[in-house]
Amino acid sequence: FGSRSARDRPGQRVSLPAGRPLPAMCGAAGSVLGSRRYGAAVAGPANVVKGSRLCADAELQQLLDGWRTLGVYFANVVLLAEGKDSAKSYDIDTDTWTVNETVLGKTALVLKTTAYGFLTLRLGPQGFQWEHVDTYRRLKLKVVDSCAQRFEVDQLRAALQDQRAVEYAEDTIHDFASFAKRLFDDLTGKSCEGEKPHDPLAGKVRPGPAAVAAAGVGSNAAPAGRIG
Repeated sequence: FGSRSARDRPGQRVSLPAGRPLPAMCGAAGSVLGSRRYGAAVAGPANVVKGSRLCADAELQQLLDGWRTLGVYFANVVLLAEGKDSAKSYDIDTDTWTVNETVLGKTALVLKTTAYGFLTLRLGPQGFQWEHVDTYRRLKLKVVDSCAQRFEVDQLRAALQDQRAVEYAEDTIHDFASFAKRLFDDLTGKSCEGEKPHDPLAGKVRPGPAAVAAAGVGSNAAPAGRIG
C-alpha cells in the first residue's frame, strides 16, 4: 500500500491555519487526530464568534457522523479552566452550608469517548478549535468540574445547536470562556458556577453511633439529668 504520510498516521496531531481545510479523516471514525480553528469575525471593537458557525464545522460533523455510525458514545465530561474560586458560607438559622463557585480564566471542554480517545472543544480570541486527541494534558488547564455519564453523539449536536443564536465576544455576558461552561451545563444538567449546597464533611470518615457512644465512656462529662 506504500508509505503513509504524517497526516495519515493515527495519533498524529494536525494543526492548520484558520480557513484552511483539514485533510480527510482516516476512516469513518476519524482516527487521525486533528484540529480545526475558525478565525473570529470582526464586528466593531470586539472579535465576535457566532454560535451558528460552531455547528457549521464540516470536519467536526464528519467526525461525529463516523462515531454515530460505529455506535461510539461519550462516557465522561470534563471542564478545564485556569482555576476555580470557592467561597463557603454557613446559615445559622437553617443550619446549612453553601458554596459559591466561580470558574476562572480560559476554559475548555473535554469529552471522553468509549473507544476513540478524547474530543476537546474550546473558544478563544482566535476562534473555535476542536481536537481529537489521545490526551488533553497538553492544554495545561486544571480540572474544575467533571461528570461521569453516558450519552450519544446526537446529544452533543443538540447542545451545539442550542448555541446557534449566541454571539461570543470578550467583555460581554457571553465571553469566550462561557462557551465551554455553557456546554458543560447543557450536557450534564449541572451548574459549574453559582451557589450550591455544601457538605463540610464530604470525603471525611463520619463516626457511627457506636463510635460516638464509645467516645463518651470514661469521659468527665456529667451524667444526663445531673448538674454539678
